[in-house]
Amino acid sequence: MKNMISFLPTPGGLTGAPRRLLLLAFVLKDYDINVAFVSESMSQLSHIARKNGFDVYDLDPDPVLRVKGGALLKVSFFKGLRVFSGLFKHNYQFFRVLQSNKDAIVWIRSSKGIAFAGLASFFSGRTLIWDVDYEPSSKGLIRILHIVGLFISDKVVFQYSSAPYKIFGKKLVKLFCHKFHVVVPGIDLRSIRAEKKSALFLGLKNFSDKSFVVLQVGTICDRKNQLFLIDVMSALRRKGLLINIKLLFLGGEIDAHYLNIIQQKIRSDKLDEYVSFLGWRDDVHQIMRISNLLVMPSKDEGVPNTVQEAMCIGLPVMVSNSGGMSEIVKHGITGWLLDLCPEEWACQIHYNIENNDFVKKVSSAAADYANHQFDMNSWGSRYADLIKNR
Repeated sequence: MKNMISFLPTPGGLTGAPRRLLLLAFVLKDYDINVAFVSESMSQLSHIARKNGFDVYDLDPDPVLRVKGGALLKVSFFKGLRVFSGLFKHNYQFFRVLQSNKDAIVWIRSSKGIAFAGLASFFSGRTLIWDVDYEPSSKGLIRILHIVGLFISDKVVFQYSSAPYKIFGKKLVKLFCHKFHVVVPGIDLRSIRAEKKSALFLGLKNFSDKSFVVLQVGTICDRKNQLFLIDVMSALRRKGLLINIKLLFLGGEIDAHYLNIIQQKIRSDKLDEYVSFLGWRDDVHQIMRISNLLVMPSKDEGVPNTVQEAMCIGLPVMVSNSGGMSEIVKHGITGWLLDLCPEEWACQIHYNIENNDFVKKVSSAAADYANHQFDMNSWGSRYADLIKNR
């Protein structure tokens, strides 16, 4: 039995990354790999992992480190000293966890994870797998973390083939490419095959059988680009095409200022009756099943769980040409891959409404593709090989 200590910094709610780590832990059991979690004591990841019988080590960061997004990088000199002290303390505590698990390899997500636990992993002498998803622009302090992460890691895992160049650039790829591995994430196909329920049953108001439901799933933040969708709705209104269209935002917020900008735009464009914020919900798949279109206009992405799951369910997907989405969505074949132009998105939404038979063919092709390509056992097998072949 192999042992792996996993660390995902400040997971918060059970969003895409924590859900994906939990699924990986379940799958790796079948390959005799036991995954333990190091997480904040009050996180949902910690709670669900314990509930399912996994070992969990509580490690709460210093309050100065409890910030979201890129706020940790935007601090004064004196607060920066507190941040440095907090990171040193966190690495020391993580080192102590590793000392109690002598033979375990280490799995870390993101450059933030490198800051929180990278040095502990390096000085413990353990094999380190760095799982890279979305990353901020590789410059300044982030660039330093990227270099440190690449240097101390034994293996670096990406979700799509062009990610190393997009994230790190040619120079770092040339230096460290011998450590790189591309593993497209899988999803739990069984969990999303459920009975369809009505909008009324799900507690959604102001919906009718004639509503065309456009769904966006993800944390409300600039990177997910929800504001763009308000521009799309405004474009539809200018064209006189907004009748019966409902836009749902499903996700929590990490940037109150950005959310306020969206809400002001909704009010100024008189779109209140067409847009709803649902917050985080546990019935994402059920809401997908009563929707007509999933939209993901992100400015940057890895390979989003949400898009994979929608394709499997048969919900048509319309996504931006960013990150790894172009490697799973083929324009006009398994979905629609568009530049970030509101008029273009508005026209495509209208086209989908008017051409239901063609849309059904696309969603059927997407479901076939997803069921063959996103199998969690194939994902687990590739990951298990990486872990066992040190």
